[in-house]
Amino acid sequence: MKLCDTEIVTFTEGRRSVFRARGTFLEESGACVVRYTEDGDAVTLTVRDGSLKMERSGRLSALFRTGERSELTVLAQEMRGCVPLVTELCRIRTGKNGLSIHLRYRLQYSAGEQKFSLKIAVGIISEEG
Repeated sequence: MKLCDTEIVTFTEGRRSVFRARGTFLEESGACVVRYTEDGDAVTLTVRDGSLKMERSGRLSALFRTGERSELTVLAQEMRGCVPLVTELCRIRTGKNGLSIHLRYRLQYSAGEQKFSLKIAVGIISEEG
């Protein structure tokens, strides 16, 4: 396991937001797994076979793969909801110092859609015991 810094730059509806967190990076069973905390929630990003899976404290999850349809699943208390999503691009680059992901997708609500573009950079900063 290694320590890493994660930066996620999100563009949607003409707005840009930046999120940064320190976490862990692990390579296991052909996957890269990044873990960090956001607003008190545990977040796991799993990169495997050209896809990105995001899970947030078991309350939010999505799978992104270029050209594929999937769902953003939201769990709130005892209710579960799904929003269809289309991944336009999920480009992943890995290297000895971390990984980078360029992600473009559309959430398809009944009243319309919302487009997102993300740039995710994970940089390994040190080895951990």
